[in-house]
Amino acid sequence: VKKTPIAKKLLLKDNMNVVVINFEIIYELVETVRKLMEKTLSLETIRTNFGKMEVLVTFWGKKKRQIIGGKIIDGIIKKGTLIEVTRNDEVIDQGRMINLQRKKKDIEEAKTGEKVGILYEGAKKIEEGDVLVIYSKRKEKGVL
Repeated sequence: VKKTPIAKKLLLKDNMNVVVINFEIIYELVETVRKLMEKTLSLETIRTNFGKMEVLVTFWGKKKRQIIGGKIIDGIIKKGTLIEVTRNDEVIDQGRMINLQRKKKDIEEAKTGEKVGILYEGAKKIEEGDVLVIYSKRKEKGVL
């Protein structure tokens, strides 16, 4: 339907910030409403856990970086991912993996049972016996 003269007067008079859009085809209305609703959806943070690594030895540390050796106890770990440091089942720090090596060679990922070295960047010092949870985060819009 079209706007009636009375509706036009009310929209101008009350100044309610109402947007009026006319459509001739119903699917154009549906698409426009869907797009407007998608703009209002907030982004969701999706976390994906890849694996866990037990720290066996710490080699070097400077400022906020540290080289750590350990064994992957579950899943896989990937270079460039985020790390959650747990000590006694309590999260003590969060940081990121700068580099991943096996036998002094750079690698992209490693699997359960492998021993690797990582360059960790984070605020707190990692100690032997800590468990590192390797994960990633991404933001995604909700779906209608």
